[in-house]
Amino acid sequence: MDRQTFIQTILPKVSSHIKANENFSARYSYEKGYLAEADLLANTFIIGAIKEYFPEDLVLSEEENKGYNFNDFDSDNKYLWIIDPICGSTNFLKRFPFYVHAISVADKKGVLYSGIYDPSHNELFLADRNRATLNGEEIATSGVAELNKSLVSLNCNQSDWDREDVNLPKLINKLAPPMTRRLHVIESANLEIAYVACGRLDAYINPHDKIWDIAAGSLMIKSAGGQIKLFSGNLFPPTRENLGVVATNEFLLSEINEALGANI
Repeated sequence: MDRQTFIQTILPKVSSHIKANENFSARYSYEKGYLAEADLLANTFIIGAIKEYFPEDLVLSEEENKGYNFNDFDSDNKYLWIIDPICGSTNFLKRFPFYVHAISVADKKGVLYSGIYDPSHNELFLADRNRATLNGEEIATSGVAELNKSLVSLNCNQSDWDREDVNLPKLINKLAPPMTRRLHVIESANLEIAYVACGRLDAYINPHDKIWDIAAGSLMIKSAGGQIKLFSGNLFPPTRENLGVVATNEFLLSEINEALGANI
């Protein structure tokens, strides 16, 4: 099985693997938000499958970083898997049906293949460097060219309230209607970026997303004709630091950049 087929095959199985467990406990931390037992169960399942099929590959997960040394990713024949076992853990715990499982694999040139699976709606988003699909049908970002006609999603679940330039009230003040048509807060970064890729949203903004929140969707956006810009740093070489992201269709990035001012 090649890596692209693996992503397509394994993602729908993650939900089935955790579905039998109905009463998950969870703990909360300021840095990470909610962490449910289901996150760890999904994490173990995905990493186990990767190691079974691709034992030499490296793995970086939101829930388990100890297995990855950034200095290891220095060879042309190395592959790095980046996984977010449950993106939207709070939604999952509250049975709010907007959470996903996200997997991407990168080589030295960046993300090679990615997948995002929404088990609540049985929607599988896949991307390679040429195209992005939803349940097998090719997708593209929206054609909305004016910010005041756009649907924009915000996500600031780990906002640093000492930085008023990027906390949620400040973002809302800068982007609330009539600056945009509508604002949404879904709290599942990978799903929101996938929604931009297929045109359901016109843009997504989070000043504090990390690589596992962005990697799968970054390829999807580019292959669907959109644009990605980070608040700081680069996706590669990988880092555990906050990157922050604006994901848009092909038209809105400059207008959003202007609305946010020097904050990006």
